[in-house]
Amino acid sequence: MDVMISRYARIAWPLSADQPVNAAYTSSILNIAYELFETRIRSGLRPLYRGIEPQGTLEAIETEIRNVLQQAWGCDGARKRENILKLKEKLNIAWNEDGEARIEFLEFLKLGAMWYS
Repeated sequence: MDVMISRYARIAWPLSADQPVNAAYTSSILNIAYELFETRIRSGLRPLYRGIEPQGTLEAIETEIRNVLQQAWGCDGARKRENILKLKEKLNIAWNEDGEARIEFLEFLKLGAMWYS
């Protein structure tokens, strides 16, 4: 993920496909990103399951961006950067030589090789 390389929380501007789900997951669950809501258009302006009702006006967009940038350079941004480092460490452990992710991936490759041989 790009946030682990840069170590800065990303600002997600979800447009379509898997982007809204990824933005919600990284901002609400992992707490390593900020999600923009006011930039949504058309059906994206309907109330969200998280209780947010985007207005979609230029003023609302401007206010949201200012708020996100203030948070990103304050305590909230520091917390997100800490979360990024913790997640990076977990992924490093999982992909080490004897890590769970690496072991499972190698097993998957072995199954694929058996299937196609």
